[in-house]
Amino acid sequence: MPHVGPYYMTKPGFKRLGAWGFDRDRLWSKIDTEPDANGCHNWKGAMSPSGALMGAWKFSNDTSENGRQQMTQVRRLIWADVNNTDPTPYQVRVTCGNQRCCNYKEHFKLEPTNRKPML
Repeated sequence: MPHVGPYYMTKPGFKRLGAWGFDRDRLWSKIDTEPDANGCHNWKGAMSPSGALMGAWKFSNDTSENGRQQMTQVRRLIWADVNNTDPTPYQVRVTCGNQRCCNYKEHFKLEPTNRKPML
C-alpha cells in the first residue's frame, strides 16, 4: 500500500505553511457557522483537555516532502490558514475560555512562546 501522505498533498484543499500541512476543506467543515450566545463558532470534531484537535502533517526542517501525521490544536491551523503564515513560534490562545472556540476574529490572541524549536 502506498504512503498516504503524498496522496493528501495532491488534493485541491491541501495547504502547507512552514512546518504544517492540512486539508482546508476538512478543517472548515467541522466548525459551526452559527455563533453561540458568547459569539463562539464551536468546533464539532475531536477534543482533548487542551482544546479542539485535528490531524495535520508535520514536516521536518529539511524541507522534505515526507511529513508525519500529528494532532495539533485547531486554532493553530485556523490562524495559519486565515493569516497565511506559520504560527510555530507562537501560542494561539482563546480569550473567551471556550476550548472549542474557532472565532479567530474576536477570540484569538497570538503570543510569543518560550519553547525551543524541535530539531
